[in-house]
Amino acid sequence: MSQGTVRRGTRLGTDPVPFRFDGRSYAAQQGDSAASALWAAGVRVLNRSIKYRRPRAFLALGPEDPNALLTVGTAPCIVPNVPAAQLTLTDGLVLTSQNRWPSLRFDLAALCLGAGASLWSARRWPVRTISAACLFY
Repeated sequence: MSQGTVRRGTRLGTDPVPFRFDGRSYAAQQGDSAASALWAAGVRVLNRSIKYRRPRAFLALGPEDPNALLTVGTAPCIVPNVPAAQLTLTDGLVLTSQNRWPSLRFDLAALCLGAGASLWSARRWPVRTISAACLFY
């Protein structure tokens, strides 16, 4: 959300609510959900897929959105898999994206998976095996 821009809504107040997402500070409005505040701040990618590590963005901005899952809090009080559309922001809340290492923008595991995927595709074809009967004949 740019400085000076105030969004209007029946549940939104005018007081700023500071929160953090992946180490960066953002400001939301009072009564704002995490999904709408991150969307207004220009954040589009929230996490990565588990299998192929592809970036996952908002799909519907509603509670049914499968891509908008966040980790809330810091150690020792961490709550994973919280839907961003159902999370009302409070002052100083710490949010973290999921399925990435070390950061959401540069995911080292995706690079490692890319190398492993090419090896897997090379080994995907059936391998000829020698039957046990041929060994003793």
